[in-house]
Amino acid sequence: KRKTPVKKVVKIDNAEKKKAPWSDEEKKCLDKACKRFKAGSMQRWEQIADYINTQLGLSVPRTRQECIEQFQKPLVDPKQHAERVINKAPPPPVDGWSADQQKQLEKALRDFPASLDKNERWSSIADAVSGKTK
Repeated sequence: KRKTPVKKVVKIDNAEKKKAPWSDEEKKCLDKACKRFKAGSMQRWEQIADYINTQLGLSVPRTRQECIEQFQKPLVDPKQHAERVINKAPPPPVDGWSADQQKQLEKALRDFPASLDKNERWSSIADAVSGKTK
């Protein structure tokens, strides 16, 4: 008589499984799967979980629910983001222009019409913007 092989099933406690953090590779694969399996498609999250598990060959496969939870997590921690925004000094001027200089330039462009002589117009605009020359 032949013995039928016994499949070994490894059960992991749900609490233990949820603790497993997502690697960057898994997050990238989730992002790719979410783009591949559009919202509204049949059994979308089952397909996404299957895709991740197949592509990465995970020893502990990700579940449909884990994929949904990871997808819903904010990319940036809201508290850390708020702290950065509140405590951050104004951004450095882009291309050497401050926000005030940009406003002065925009006002000068309105005040000195293009119908003026070009040299006269741009000399006037340069005079109107502090710290800038023609």
